[in-house]
Amino acid sequence: MNEIIKSEKTVALDEVARRAAELLEVYGTLVDHLPEELPTGQLAHHRVELADALERLTTARRQDGELPVAGDLEHAQWKSLGVRLRALLAEGSEATALARETLAECEALGERIAVARQFDLSPAIADALQTMTERLAKQARGLRVLAEIGAA
Repeated sequence: MNEIIKSEKTVALDEVARRAAELLEVYGTLVDHLPEELPTGQLAHHRVELADALERLTTARRQDGELPVAGDLEHAQWKSLGVRLRALLAEGSEATALARETLAECEALGERIAVARQFDLSPAIADALQTMTERLAKQARGLRVLAEIGAA
């Protein structure tokens, strides 16, 4: 149905933007609810990096003549609340569960980026997605460490 109104490429890029906005909210939840002894400063930095990468993608899409979807902040906030609730109900420490849930969201965004990269993209959009991919890989490594620290 979306293909009637938007191209598959546009739908894929909108999905990347939506997932990135959701992950930004999840990072906020993670930073707000971790014990003080855990590295929340690093996570806050990851959030800034992801926000920057999303802004680069949005700018590149506009320069390419696309009209990126505005995003749904309320949906992203509900998604973040769901992550928090799953962490509260999970076995083990809340910090470990939050890190694992956030890592899963990071991986889901990576999958959406991989789908979007299959299309014929302008160099600016391709570069923005590459930057986002690199930052997600770095963030995933940090989240894996955090999950191990929280489990200890």
